[in-house]
Amino acid sequence: MRQQPNLIPQHHADIILAAIRNECEHQSWKLYAAHTRTNYVHVVVETGTTPERTMTALKAHATKLLRRAEKIGGDRKIWTRHGSTVSLSSVGAIGRAIAYAVEKQGPAIAVFRADLLDRV
Repeated sequence: MRQQPNLIPQHHADIILAAIRNECEHQSWKLYAAHTRTNYVHVVVETGTTPERTMTALKAHATKLLRRAEKIGGDRKIWTRHGSTVSLSSVGAIGRAIAYAVEKQGPAIAVFRADLLDRV
């Protein structure tokens, strides 16, 4: 291991959540939920592009904002190489993913949850 794992403190979590919301708005993506945890981030989003491109764009924007805020130096790796992606094919699956991301992860750290009825 080249560096110690990143644990995301509250002030970083807030920046990451803001970056996710900003990038989704900029791309006109439907953000249903996001929850930044101490060592990972859950996002439920509808984009019209591949999960890999979505994840790359969200990670890139969050990295840019963290570095701009001088919270993490340029030599520090922030993210793992990939992440877990799941395609959701129904409103019920989206609802369950939102509940999992927001309610099943322990105490809230930095959370966004859209009203599903307003976003579908």
